[in-house]
Amino acid sequence: MAIHPKNKLTRTVKRFLDFFFFLVLLMVIAGPIFGAVMAYSQKAIPTWGIDIGVFARFAIDLTEIPGIVLEPSGIRKPEFSGQTMVFIDTSSISAFYLWLALTELGAIVALYVLFQMRALFKSLVVQLVFTPDNSKRVQKIGIVIILGNLANPFLQYFGGRAVLQDIGFRAPGFEIVPSFLFDPMAVIIGMALLVFSGVLNESAKIRKEQELTI
Repeated sequence: MAIHPKNKLTRTVKRFLDFFFFLVLLMVIAGPIFGAVMAYSQKAIPTWGIDIGVFARFAIDLTEIPGIVLEPSGIRKPEFSGQTMVFIDTSSISAFYLWLALTELGAIVALYVLFQMRALFKSLVVQLVFTPDNSKRVQKIGIVIILGNLANPFLQYFGGRAVLQDIGFRAPGFEIVPSFLFDPMAVIIGMALLVFSGVLNESAKIRKEQELTI
């Protein structure tokens, strides 16, 4: 019997979710172990260092940096500023462990979402759509997305602040301070998933009533 094209797509998505789930699971398990072993084995080496990412706001004043000649140039204002993910090569062990813990937390959240999505698509493969279990799975994904994006700015700011304070970076004409990024669209998507969860739950109830009637 031929498989319906939509079911083929569902199976393909399920395989991709399986792959990413086990990949993230491997990262969650092996990441802290690998990081701890690497930090322990390398901390005695004076030249040891590793790039860690911090979401930060930066400001650069070229007039305060020694050795930079501004004239003649097309730059009207010697001050630059912005915010982005800044990767810092540091040999601070405590900063590295803090960054590793924040990364591990994000990976665990991603693993939970992938786990729920795998279970959802597994039921879709066997044509089980309007079920209370699927409603709960969609609800859990929506809640995690909302809570994760509400907590992320605090983790970015206070985690980045702790990392930058531990590194203790100071340089003339260059300022870097912790910052955060809030994604309202992700919260809206999470709320939409909660609404969709309610629709699935009502559909499951109607389906069950129809089955009992028949």
